[in-house]
Amino acid sequence: MNENHNIFFYKKAHLVLLTILNFGEPICTTIISRKIGTTFSHTIILVKKMEDMKLLKKKEDGGRVKEIVLTKKGVRVARQIRNLMEMLR
Repeated sequence: MNENHNIFFYKKAHLVLLTILNFGEPICTTIISRKIGTTFSHTIILVKKMEDMKLLKKKEDGGRVKEIVLTKKGVRVARQIRNLMEMLR
């Protein structure tokens, strides 16, 4: 298994993508942290890894990250995760 695959075996990683997908608009990292019940620093690590995988991108305002959005690839992956979770219910 390569390093990119390992991210989805973290307990909360899939919830980052699903939270952004379900929110329906750009979202800040603090809200993601609260919704998935993890620390801000852990969420930042997951967001960075997912950004490196081209699953999401950060929108910046004056050098500060304001919002996070899914890329087209991120939307496809999040929908597949959601579908898989629904199948497993």
